[in-house]
Amino acid sequence: MATDVTQSSPPQGHDFLCLYDVSWTLYRLQWPSLSNRPYSLLSSSRKRANRAKQLRDFLHIDVTGEEADNTFDEKAGAIQDCSWDLLEASDREEGAILLDNEGVRIAEESGSGILINLTYDTATYKMILYGPTPSQPPDSTASNQPTAMLPLLLTKTPVPLSKRLFTFLLDTFDIRISPLKLPQTLLQSTSESYIEMLYRSTMSVSIARRSVFLKGSLKDIKITISFSAPISPYLRTIDADIPADTVCNLIEASMSSKISFMQALAVHLEHHTGMHLPLPANKDRQTEEVEPCIRITKFVCHAFALSGDGRFKIVEKAYSAAEVENLGSVVREANAMVLSSLLAEAVKAPG
Repeated sequence: MATDVTQSSPPQGHDFLCLYDVSWTLYRLQWPSLSNRPYSLLSSSRKRANRAKQLRDFLHIDVTGEEADNTFDEKAGAIQDCSWDLLEASDREEGAILLDNEGVRIAEESGSGILINLTYDTATYKMILYGPTPSQPPDSTASNQPTAMLPLLLTKTPVPLSKRLFTFLLDTFDIRISPLKLPQTLLQSTSESYIEMLYRSTMSVSIARRSVFLKGSLKDIKITISFSAPISPYLRTIDADIPADTVCNLIEASMSSKISFMQALAVHLEHHTGMHLPLPANKDRQTEEVEPCIRITKFVCHAFALSGDGRFKIVEKAYSAAEVENLGSVVREANAMVLSSLLAEAVKAPG
């Protein structure tokens, strides 16, 4: 029985820079019960290399199949290379160290995800199998063994290629794949937590320096508000753009009055536009949809973007701007928090 002797902090090391500046589409992965395949992929470079070869061969053969997409194949060309690389945890290049009962190391490497690169003649596509750093190998005899070691799939691939990749994953691992939709509660709580993390990390500095940091990290904020009948049968969405100066003022006001940023923003919008934005009154966010007819479906700032249709992006420039102020680690911790919230959503039972 393996024993975890260390705890890994949220992944945000250099290897995770591959997550930056990419608009990812999110999916939920449900592995077969008691499957040890996620752990074996994370712990064995040989098995990852074998899977990479299998996928490359599958994609090469699939091009000649009856369901081949000629438009994609003509544009991308032939597949040249396929790699499955370990995404390592932060703080330690090797992730969590696993030892057996006698203190002997049993895992040469361990990580929090698998980066799959697909190199074609004209372009490179990628997807990531992502999850928390494993603390120990799965116990096949345990009746309550969790199977959500890699519950989140991030893709940056065209639809025809995504379909082929899903077929490969289904045939190889018997995985159930479903789109990961992000509810308003997640968009709201995650954006509020992100802003609060940035603010509280600079409470000891002057207001002027904090303002420079927040403006450089967040800049303008755009939220998309969606409507459905009977509120508005014709008007489906409205984009609200909040300038950086207003954003900073709202942050300061919310922190001083001990309300959330989104509540302060809702007051601001109602005062200037007359539009009431219903938000949960409590921080627990127990209600999945407070008002399904009016809801926030997208939150975009300079640092990151989240969309209810299951899209996600974090931006490297926000981290670089923070590094100038020696606050890059704060932004990276906030980015890790966003990833953690996505993981938490992925492990929930689909509604």
